[in-house]
Amino acid sequence: MSHFITYLALSQPASVTTEQVVAKYRRLYGEKFCPISSEMGDNRVGQAVVALFGNMPATVMFIDQPLPENAYDPALRADQLGLWPEAKQVLSTNQAHAIVALVGDPQDHAANLRGATVVALLAGALIELLPVTAVVGTGSLTITKPDDFKSTALAIAEGATPVSIWTNMQFFRGKPNARGEDTFGMASAGLLPFIGREVELAPVAATAYEVARRAAGVFQYLIVNGPVLKDGDTVGLTNEETIRARFKPEGQRARLPIIELTVEHLDTNAPPTTFAQRMANVLKGSAAARRARG
Repeated sequence: MSHFITYLALSQPASVTTEQVVAKYRRLYGEKFCPISSEMGDNRVGQAVVALFGNMPATVMFIDQPLPENAYDPALRADQLGLWPEAKQVLSTNQAHAIVALVGDPQDHAANLRGATVVALLAGALIELLPVTAVVGTGSLTITKPDDFKSTALAIAEGATPVSIWTNMQFFRGKPNARGEDTFGMASAGLLPFIGREVELAPVAATAYEVARRAAGVFQYLIVNGPVLKDGDTVGLTNEETIRARFKPEGQRARLPIIELTVEHLDTNAPPTTFAQRMANVLKGSAAARRARG
């Protein structure tokens, strides 16, 4: 099964046919991303849906039992910012669930990006067909309200990069720095399929917001472009800011390779920026640095 397994918690048992899914997908997205077909064969109500997205098959399985607690607990624990306080209660009342996944596991960045998009668009279409109460991303450790997920899926079809549903940030406290200031770090979840590693920001004397906005820009860049960040490269929100990338075999989680980002100079005057503006500064000087290293 795929990296991008997504659970749809349902208020009651329900299912749809492949033809219903194909029709809804086409109505929502048209041909904006990838044509969908039911060439794998139609199904009867209650059976698994299998559809083709180009040459990439994806499936939906319907389970007439509540989504097990251990399927969403990791995502609940990862929501350190309390983005959806009622999520636990909503999930505890689900009566059935659907599993959205690719058939097979993509082997390179381009296929993973395509696969993540297929699963997101498929889940977005299913939200209009099923009594979905919550959407749980397994690798990204995310829990999303159905309406928010559907809006995000529509944005994906228009070319947006959905950092909020494909990744998560887990913050941790570091040791006080030399001036006695509190420090905070961040560990990603969800980047592994796109770049073969997760990303961690080493503890720095900055607020969670300042940590998050630097990480989010890097996340988006790596999701779109793949494993382009090299050991020793630098990133930053401005020309004055320097954050160094170092490859490590593991970080906060054992046996999970990471790119550790260490702040060498933090620009405290960096203005709020859009993702596009941030990316103008990501990898600043990296090509020149690699040339200098030979």
